Amino acid sequence: MSRQTVLVLVLVAVLVVGSGVVCAWAQGRVYLDTGTYHIGNGQFSGSTDQEIVAQNAVVGPKWSIAFAADRPIQCSIQIDMLYGVGGNMPDDAESGVVTIGDMQLGEIRPRDNRRPWTSALCGLGVVMPSQTVTIHSSKWQGDFDDFVFRGVLVAYTPADARVSVIGEGQVLQEGEEYTGTGYVGPSQGVRIDALPHGGPFSGARPGRSCAWATTWCSRARTAEPVW
Repeated sequence: MSRQTVLVLVLVAVLVVGSGVVCAWAQGRVYLDTGTYHIGNGQFSGSTDQEIVAQNAVVGPKWSIAFAADRPIQCSIQIDMLYGVGGNMPDDAESGVVTIGDMQLGEIRPRDNRRPWTSALCGLGVVMPSQTVTIHSSKWQGDFDDFVFRGVLVAYTPADARVSVIGEGQVLQEGEEYTGTGYVGPSQGVRIDALPHGGPFSGARPGRSCAWATTWCSRARTAEPVW
């Protein structure tokens, strides 16, 4: 084999590998929700970033949203930013868990505070009729960790798959042994200065404590977010 032939073969190999790398990095990205949410049980006196956590109301220990795809995809869940994660918890403690359906994609830990977060990849078959992404607050020493997250998206391949969001993100109060507070009170330093449109409060008035409804949707965030 001549030297020229070897060089040609090497060049072809480089081009093939390079195109494969490009394809591997070609991802579709769809925001499932761009809102800001606080999950936990409302007990955040020892929380990291307490001032941020206090400005976002809490209704329960987990948040969920559904999406669908028109074909099998490989995907990951990404969170734009986390705040208040961990508090007095040790660095290796589990503050939260991210799942798709019954598959756990990753754990949120104190070291993730004030950082974006990306899950492991998972493979999904055709999502019919939908698949649910859930972010759970975890218990440590019997107490749910309170933290805030902003912006949840799904990154997926193949990039030309059609991924659509179903409904809106919502914080859920029921289940998971949730025994947290059922209202926002002045003792937590949270004051409702202006009620958001379609908010989760029942019989609430500005500046007063109020009862929770069952869900907290993306269009019902605090009137003056900190972002």
